[in-house]
Amino acid sequence: MQPDIARYEIIGHYDTMLSSHQNRAAKLHYMPNNFRLLSPGNHIICAISGAQVPLEDLRYWSVAKQEGYASAELSVQAALSELD
Repeated sequence: MQPDIARYEIIGHYDTMLSSHQNRAAKLHYMPNNFRLLSPGNHIICAISGAQVPLEDLRYWSVAKQEGYASAELSVQAALSELD
């Protein structure tokens, strides 16, 4: 039974780690094809709209600006604002 207790403690610790990062903005390093988690969290804040974007839904970002966007439209808006 000892292994089951150890497994429960690890799973319980993992659940605590996950829940402690709920509703916290993550810090990311954006790269051309993916991003690296620098600071734990479960979402980013869109640089244009201010909306929360869950990490699992994050698809649009700027490597040059190091910022994320909630949608393709907002990423285009950010790119066009550079041209003004």
